[in-house]
Formats: sequence, structure tokens, C-alpha cells
Amino acid sequence: FQPDGSTRRTDQLAVGDTLMEYEAPPLRSDPPLALWQLGWLGILIGDGCLRRADVGFTASAGSRVLRDLPPLPSGCRLAQMPSDLKEFRIWRTTRAGVGRRNPLVEWVSECGLMGTTSRTKFIPPCLYRQPTTAIAYFLRHLWNCDGTVGMRQAGYCSTSRQLAYGVKYLLWKIGIPASLYETDGVCGFTGKLVHSFRVTVSAGGLERFTAAMAGQSFDAISTSVIARGKILSITPVDNAPVYC
Repeated sequence: FQPDGSTRRTDQLAVGDTLMEYEAPPLRSDPPLALWQLGWLGILIGDGCLRRADVGFTASAGSRVLRDLPPLPSGCRLAQMPSDLKEFRIWRTTRAGVGRRNPLVEWVSECGLMGTTSRTKFIPPCLYRQPTTAIAYFLRHLWNCDGTVGMRQAGYCSTSRQLAYGVKYLLWKIGIPASLYETDGVCGFTGKLVHSFRVTVSAGGLERFTAAMAGQSFDAISTSVIARGKILSITPVDNAPVYC
């Protein structure tokens, strides 16, 4: 339905068309997750190794990841591996309570992420139901791993198609317009050619994005890109287009 009351098939729609808005009830939000749950999900999805019995990640000295670590869950400690100073693991602090797993391993397993690789990682469904501030906190720690922020654009790159589309959706959900495109490039770690997916935030939503990444309130920061009812992008996903 268009604002004048006329109708049009979805295959007749184009970017720039305006649709009549449907006043739907607000979606249910789950209780906010703890900061350690949100922050460590961001780091472990971004730079984590989730194919061992424990969990760990890689980070260079002085990196944004290490300068902005989230709180650890109770009973855990961060250990730097002497064999490789870029490798960190999160271990339990005590052997008390035999049979009890590392709470961070339990949380990652509950989210269905244990055993995933860089190409198969995804956004756990529970994050889509979080309030705006919680999603922003998660994205901040994810961005610290594989994201960039410039004067005119911010970007996040992943070899996982599902993860990249999930990141784009979360950005739109908190009012930050984002686009996605595919690209081929050389991996900085292996030197091999890889196919990846890049999510970008441009000028229209960059101020709101920057405030979110800094942990500042951004509710009052509007974006010039979002226009109520207007189609901004039509992206083919599997066998059906997704309209934003």
C-alpha cells in the first residue's frame, strides 16, 4: 500500500518508493544481558577461537580490544599465553566445584557458537531482542576486533555472510543505517585470497554510530538517511529480496 491508497506488487517496487506505514505493537525485548555476556560475545565472535574446550582470542599489544576489555564473569581470569603473546585465553580461577564448566564456555555454548569458524559465526538470536544500549555495547566490542572507524565511514568485515547480515540488521535496529557489499582481498594473517562481506556506515548515520561506540547516549542524535516509509535498499538474500 502506498500513501495515496493505491497498491503495488513487491516486484514493482524500487528504491525511493514510499509505502504506507503499519502501526505495529512494539516487539518484545528480553531482560538486558550482563555486560560480560554482551562484551565477550562481541570479542569471541570477532577474534575468538571457539573450537577448543576453553575459549580464547588473539589481540596485539595496545589494540582496541585490550584497551577496552569488558568485565570477566565471576570465577574467570584472563591468561596471556607465553608461547604466543598475541594469544589470550579465559580460564577458571579455581578448581573448586569439580564438574562445573567455565561460565564463559557455558554461555558461548548456550548461544550455539562453540565449534563455529570465521566463516560460520553468526549473531545469536538473543541479541536481536536486546534493548538499544545493550546492542550498542555488543557492537562496540565486536567493532574493536574487525571494525574500522574513519572520518567519513565506518566498516566491519567478515568472511561469514550470516554474521555480516546480522551486524547490518542490528545497526538498523538501533537506528543506524548500514549497507553491505561483497569483496575479494588478501587476508592479513594467511596471505590468501578470501571472499568477504563488508558492512559500512556512512555520513548519514556516522554521528549516531560514533556515539554508540563510545558508550554515549545517542537517542537524541537523529539521522538524515532514515525516512519513514521510504525504501532505501533492496538486497537479494537467498531466494527472496529484503527491503529496508
